[in-house]
Amino acid sequence: MIRGNFTANSQNSDGMEVNGVVPLSLSGTWVATVDLEHSVDNAANWFVVESFVANIQVNIQGAGGLFRLSTSAYTSGTVDYQLGVS
Repeated sequence: MIRGNFTANSQNSDGMEVNGVVPLSLSGTWVATVDLEHSVDNAANWFVVESFVANIQVNIQGAGGLFRLSTSAYTSGTVDYQLGVS
């Protein structure tokens, strides 16, 4: 599980191996784009899977490789994130 917060543009979470279904939560008061990114080459390259612009609680499906979260188009606020189960 990874959790933390973003308060600026171009911030990245740690990567996490995902096999199966895991929950993703974004909360807080913020204006930004949070990208869910996937890497199949041990973090050498990252590809955007989906982008979010509001608080969400969803399940994501992974079949190997690393997943992480990244900010872009950040304007203000704090994004609290959690990927996986604590």
